[in-house]
Amino acid sequence: TGADAFVRAWATDADRQYVAGRWPRAQQRSLAARALLRSLLASVTGSRDWEIAIGPGGKQFACGRPNAPAISVSHSDDLVAAAVAPTGSALGIDIEAHRTRRFVAIAEAWFGAAEIAAVKEAGAPAFYRIWTAREALAKARGTGLPGALGKGDLVGIGVDNGHWSHGGCWFHHWWPLDGYSMSVATGDRSDLFVSEQVHGVRHVTERPNSVCN
Repeated sequence: TGADAFVRAWATDADRQYVAGRWPRAQQRSLAARALLRSLLASVTGSRDWEIAIGPGGKQFACGRPNAPAISVSHSDDLVAAAVAPTGSALGIDIEAHRTRRFVAIAEAWFGAAEIAAVKEAGAPAFYRIWTAREALAKARGTGLPGALGKGDLVGIGVDNGHWSHGGCWFHHWWPLDGYSMSVATGDRSDLFVSEQVHGVRHVTERPNSVCN
């Protein structure tokens, strides 16, 4: 398939070792995310010679060459995504497939007052906007999932298909497909490059200055 060919073209032996031992579907998605990240890195930097390391909280780092950019990946169901930002940037990306959940109950357990009110008013769209922004923030900070679960208004109520700032970070949220929410968190207004891959068909969108207008 197109997805298999794409992974063969971009994933490395190191990537295959990284995903080894996972359930087949999780392995497939993780490997596709790595392949997409490598494709985006090559597009942005002009080089395929990047190593990818894992730090505290599962945060991924590009290394092996000077001026390594910040990187982040995410996957949910049949969509994987990758983001690249300039060297030294805080960066996180998260994508979630929409599912039926007890949105208000989850928000009341983990969100801040303004975020809870937004979920009570708007339901699923507000929940997934805030949740993906929280996960993206946790990745940008390198805290892992626990960093997305802190009480208080960590990311604010945000906006759909737009950007906002809160607590010293910039966020951008959009719907890459019906039934999916995606958010990116960055520490400043740096240029941002994002790739999305759906059902094996690669959709690459360069978003320079996408969070700073």
